Amino acid sequence: MANLNIKKHFRASHGTELVKEDDFQVEIELEGHLVGDFVKGIDYDYLMNRLSTTTAYFQGNYLDDIVGRGTVENIASFFMFDLKDIKPFKITVRENEVGSSVFYYEARWENYSPLLHFKLGSSKMVRGLYMEALAEFDKVLEFNKYLPEVINCRGRVYKHLQRFDLALEEHSRAIELNPQFGEAYRNRGNDHYYLGNFELMMGDFDNAIEFMPFSALAFNNRGFALQHFARYQEAINDHNKAIELDKTYAEAYGDRAKALRALGKNDLARPDEEQAKKLAHLQNRFNLEWKKVTWPSLKEDGLKFLAQPD
Repeated sequence: MANLNIKKHFRASHGTELVKEDDFQVEIELEGHLVGDFVKGIDYDYLMNRLSTTTAYFQGNYLDDIVGRGTVENIASFFMFDLKDIKPFKITVRENEVGSSVFYYEARWENYSPLLHFKLGSSKMVRGLYMEALAEFDKVLEFNKYLPEVINCRGRVYKHLQRFDLALEEHSRAIELNPQFGEAYRNRGNDHYYLGNFELMMGDFDNAIEFMPFSALAFNNRGFALQHFARYQEAINDHNKAIELDKTYAEAYGDRAKALRALGKNDLARPDEEQAKKLAHLQNRFNLEWKKVTWPSLKEDGLKFLAQPD
């Protein structure tokens, strides 16, 4: 057995707040029996045409519109998708930046799985490409329909599309599959809020905190829900905990300010309002949404997570 490496280059832009253009190198590693300079069983001309077509697709374009987020990981995953019928042994993508280290990511065929579709779908969702995100999540569920993390993300997409009824169905299904899935409880609590099911949302937020005691999002959501019932001091306690867990959480400062004003504590509310505005300028909707998206890593947990059901 021997390995054969093929390299291609392209230049493309990426980034959200700061868009920049960089040079990228894609290296395809094939494994098999070498016959001359070729791997036996691989149509070299076909491979080169496919690789040239894909790199031309990236050349000069905005990567975030193609792979969700223009990371070397997502680019490597894209190439693995595109060349999956050839079954490369390894794909390495390097991003070369002047004055900095070379970044690279290796996507091995042995790790190729629907988890890559899950990551791409999550990236699409964060960027507001909701229908494309649903399509990616559906690809994962074709492989295994009993994945609460994927179903939970589908619910988030429907929430962004303001289809709160469908979001509720998805989050309820995720909880049915995993009764200790804190993030699904948090999301379903928000669904109940938007649908006017106020009595039902409190139990979900309580469960979210029980299963995610270090989630600033869960505490802040429950605090916001408590304000609906005019339980302002309890709400402030939850907002305090959210800020303790995440001091950069702009929404928590803003929500605490509302509760303080409801109690007539305007002098205490003003600093919170100023801090909320300050932090809001430092974050963007991409960073905020990433806080609300969870998935297993591409390592052991991810592969175990996506195992076929018995």
